[in-house]
Amino acid sequence: TYDDVTNIDSVGLITARSGVKVTGGSVVVGGGVTVGSDLIHLTDNSKINLGIASDLKIYHDGTNSFVDSNTGSLKIQSGGGAYVEATEFKIYDEAASETVAEFVADGACNLYYDNTKKIETISTGASVYGGLRLEGGGFIREHLNIVGTALNSNKVINLSDGMVHYRS
Repeated sequence: TYDDVTNIDSVGLITARSGVKVTGGSVVVGGGVTVGSDLIHLTDNSKINLGIASDLKIYHDGTNSFVDSNTGSLKIQSGGGAYVEATEFKIYDEAASETVAEFVADGACNLYYDNTKKIETISTGASVYGGLRLEGGGFIREHLNIVGTALNSNKVINLSDGMVHYRS
């Protein structure tokens, strides 16, 4: 042990007083890794690869952030797994001040506009709060049944004629 040594070429076990820097090659760990700090810093375009064939990648390209799964489904689990009931999963805006979407276990999926709920799934379908605009011809086409007699003269409304009925 020498206090004035700045570069050590070592084969075998190293015990260091303050950090180890590897400038070439890679570090292979045969077991788990524990990081004793609250920060792991990677530069832009560096990737965290998971899986034998790097099936899941997490990275940032300097502009955008990516979670890239090229095998199977990408599943996001909230609530702690099998032992804790997952209650909800929320997506917020950049400042975490507005809800963009929320997904409740065994319940509703909600979409928000400007932090106001606009679409909600319910047990019988979906609810839309506010207007609903269908563009490009839409996918719902109703028939119009125009009858020239008053409703009191013919009280039967045949739904097979269409869902919109007009009585003059």
